[in-house]
Amino acid sequence: MSGTDWTRLAKSAVKVVAVFALGIVLAGVIFAYFQNLVVLALAIIALPIVFVLAKKLFKKYIEGKYVLVVRE
Repeated sequence: MSGTDWTRLAKSAVKVVAVFALGIVLAGVIFAYFQNLVVLALAIIALPIVFVLAKKLFKKYIEGKYVLVVRE
């Protein structure tokens, strides 16, 4: 019986969540562009904040406890 590669699984899960969040933000940006330029600016600012928060949450709660991340 083969073991589960938790590192690859976690990286894939993070990528899926990041792509999903990016899609939502981009849809919001497109919608905001046609509605209000202030909302567009806020959506552009929100994207890197969401990315940084997701990365911090991964490091705090997942990396080292459930997943061993090996950086090459």
